[in-house]
Amino acid sequence: MLIINNKTFTGGEGLAPRRGSEVDVRKLRLTFSRRRYIVEVLQDLSARVRITNLLRLYFGNSKLLFPG
Repeated sequence: MLIINNKTFTGGEGLAPRRGSEVDVRKLRLTFSRRRYIVEVLQDLSARVRITNLLRLYFGNSKLLFPG
């Protein structure tokens, strides 16, 4: 299970950080972990990295990119 959490957005003028996103992640992680899913959380990715990761998962490549 991949959870992509963007609390802050780059390039979006006037967009405030998304309050409460940490709570969302915590609840989702707990819910899916209890159902025996392996949960991976990626935080504040650029649009390019988000799309690349989703395409990798779609095409069966489990090696995710992490920002850095």
